[in-house]
Amino acid sequence: MKNIYVYGFVSHLGEAVIREFKKHHSVIGWLSDCDKSSENIFEYLYGVVKSGAIDKIALKNYEIFYNKYFHKFLLMVQRRGVYWKDFHEIRNEFSILYYNAYNIFTRNSVDIVIFSNLPHEGSDYIFYNVAKELGIKSVVLHQSIFPNKAFVVTSLPDFGRFDSIPELFTNNVEIQEGYDQKLIYMSEIERKIAVQKETFLIRAIAKCKDTFEFLLAIINSIINYRTEKGFFRHIALKAVKVVEDYNFKNNLRKYSQILSDIGDLRGKKVVYVPLHLQPELTTVTLGDLYEDQLSMIEVLSINLGCKAVILVKENPKQTSFQRKKGFFERINSLENVYLVDTASSSKKLIELSDLIATISGTAGWEAVKGGKRCLLFGRPWYGSLPGCTTYSSDLDISGLLEDDFDFDFDKLKKAFHLLMQKCIDGVVDFGYIGQVDQFSYEKNAKTIVDSLNMLILDEKTEW
Repeated sequence: MKNIYVYGFVSHLGEAVIREFKKHHSVIGWLSDCDKSSENIFEYLYGVVKSGAIDKIALKNYEIFYNKYFHKFLLMVQRRGVYWKDFHEIRNEFSILYYNAYNIFTRNSVDIVIFSNLPHEGSDYIFYNVAKELGIKSVVLHQSIFPNKAFVVTSLPDFGRFDSIPELFTNNVEIQEGYDQKLIYMSEIERKIAVQKETFLIRAIAKCKDTFEFLLAIINSIINYRTEKGFFRHIALKAVKVVEDYNFKNNLRKYSQILSDIGDLRGKKVVYVPLHLQPELTTVTLGDLYEDQLSMIEVLSINLGCKAVILVKENPKQTSFQRKKGFFERINSLENVYLVDTASSSKKLIELSDLIATISGTAGWEAVKGGKRCLLFGRPWYGSLPGCTTYSSDLDISGLLEDDFDFDFDKLKKAFHLLMQKCIDGVVDFGYIGQVDQFSYEKNAKTIVDSLNMLILDEKTEW
């Protein structure tokens, strides 16, 4: 029996998982949204946690911890909105979280910390790194795009390689050759794109529905957070956000081009860069330096020069976050880079391209599965599979375009099969329950806990 601390696992899904954990381990703390959790996760996500005692040893190590982790923490908490807190208040929050996590882990002799998702929201990142600095084992989960399958690592840098995880689990996922990959989180975007092609009345109804949902979200936000932020200040910030989103859409229209207007691309090498939605863990956790996606585009542009045309497509779900005027001016200054209209078919762009470049996006997986080469600037789950090349400063990018790519689907399928044997069965993210027929909270919880116990006890697991 281990002393475990659980970060995440929300709602009824989380309650079932914790009940199952308690049959095997001592759960000394659980950070979630449930009534039975030891602390409320939203207090941590919104930075309203009260400060606790300061341990002398923790104080001695604070400067080193701050220098190593504050910058990324700062990036992560920006997802709340840049007007939520100023720099100094964010630094205060960082300090409070550090000492709180240190006290929780040391005073309760925690053996293992379990995260239901990759740390990407700020407080989870602090808890993960405090555990690492203390030598406490971590188990980090992340729901996959495949129904009832979740990735697991014992170290964040190992995500995408999974070298620390033995092949303990069964593979029940089959893949088909081709670019198509149905994604649950893109279904609403596909609906909106389809609506654009419908009659005026249908478009008007859809627009009214979206506006109504937006107003409800504002009202709900004001009701829930007025005590922390101030009623009128919150309304003002929402108004600023509306203006910024309007400016973003205008700039996107101004700088984007329809694919057919770019010119004849026959005989030219084409690199396709689908941008990530931000803020999200796909960039802030898995992208490192290239969380700034323009840095990736600049690397491609300068290294390829006139040898290739680079087509960049904005994420259809993107808002004004990290997309102010300077973003568009930066991308517009690159002569061989074209920002294509968001209504452009991603599948068509992949087919048109000789190389797909991404940080950790699913478009890279779609491309590789269809026989295209993918250049990675981050750590996606498929990073170790055939067809993927991870960028480094000494890489000859133009060589990837010039070399013939010998695509072997059977080889890809075999590597994928071995990768899936490192993934546990089960749903760890509440939003993916709908992918599983006749879902049972109790059955799901037992599957997850049994798998994690197997991983913890296996001698081949690297910590």
